[in-house]
Amino acid sequence: MTTSRHLSFSFAAFASAAILVTSVATPAFAAPSPEEPDSATSHSTAVVAPTTFGRSADAISPDSSPDDQTTDLTTQDEKVLAYWTPERLASAVPYEPSKTPTVEEPMDDTPTGPEGSTPPAEPLKASPSVMRSETTILASDPSTGVAPQTTPVTNFPNTNGKLFFDGYGTGNAYCSASALNTGTKRVVITAGHCVYDDGAWKQNVVFVPNYDKRNADPDPVGIWTVHALRTFDAWINNGDYTHDVGMATLNNGGDDGQRIVDAVGGHGMYWNGSYAFDVSIFGYPSNKTNPEGRYTMWACWGATFRSGRRVSINGCAFGPGASGGPWLHEYNNASGLGYVRSVTSTWLPRTGQNWAPYFTDDMKALKDATNGDW
Repeated sequence: MTTSRHLSFSFAAFASAAILVTSVATPAFAAPSPEEPDSATSHSTAVVAPTTFGRSADAISPDSSPDDQTTDLTTQDEKVLAYWTPERLASAVPYEPSKTPTVEEPMDDTPTGPEGSTPPAEPLKASPSVMRSETTILASDPSTGVAPQTTPVTNFPNTNGKLFFDGYGTGNAYCSASALNTGTKRVVITAGHCVYDDGAWKQNVVFVPNYDKRNADPDPVGIWTVHALRTFDAWINNGDYTHDVGMATLNNGGDDGQRIVDAVGGHGMYWNGSYAFDVSIFGYPSNKTNPEGRYTMWACWGATFRSGRRVSINGCAFGPGASGGPWLHEYNNASGLGYVRSVTSTWLPRTGQNWAPYFTDDMKALKDATNGDW
């Protein structure tokens, strides 16, 4: 297990993406088609992102269409944007959920998904003009685990960043998040407790790719305000850590007024398959130093294993602030992209162990539902 700090900021976004995606490969066998989730666990709720400037968390109808929306997503929320001064961004504290599980769930011998199958892979946005659409065969054997990933993370891309919000007591807080390639090209994925916790939706929410306070310009490609927040009803109603996943739909933003995926690229997503896989994890863990993780992105890489009904990893010890950071399978240093296979949820300081939700068809349902969050 190895961790690394962010050392270089000369990354030219996606300049070498063609190394990863020059053609569409023919899979050795077809991936199984996912079944439409029919369990109550796949249900989720979306609201218009609330602010302290008069906008309430009104529910978004699951049957809504872009024509039903009155908000212009091509325009930033100027009041929220003005709120997040450099001083407020720098003073935000790492968010800690209102409650954490004290005992890890007992092992459930009933598989949550088809163990050992090839998980469906969503197209990966490598640049505005390059898409990855092939299906990759997993080589890991769930009965023996997977060999630890040995390729160090050397590229800390703009696809990952910080999610800031006003709602931690009377102050400002942050989690980690990453851009996800969806139908709208407007979505970031994070932990459920980073969009909804303690009976309330987060307010004044913004996403800042690759935030780094050490730089003269700590937000290298700008700031995006949030239009809508979504998470699972299982998280809202029951605090179910197997569904501690949230998504946010962003307005056009950044320095050039773009959709987030057009500006920084977007990771793909894997779901189902083995609980054991190689992974690169990104986030802003406040317990890391030299440089301080509260202000600078960190990475960790290794292999996951099954723990209860979730996936887990030892040795990363990513503490508060890292919540919501992506667990990327098949991360590519050249492009700075991979497939989100989970997000950081909880950790145990005594052992340095982290837990994350195991992605099932429910996660695909959550992603697909964001297509209506306009």
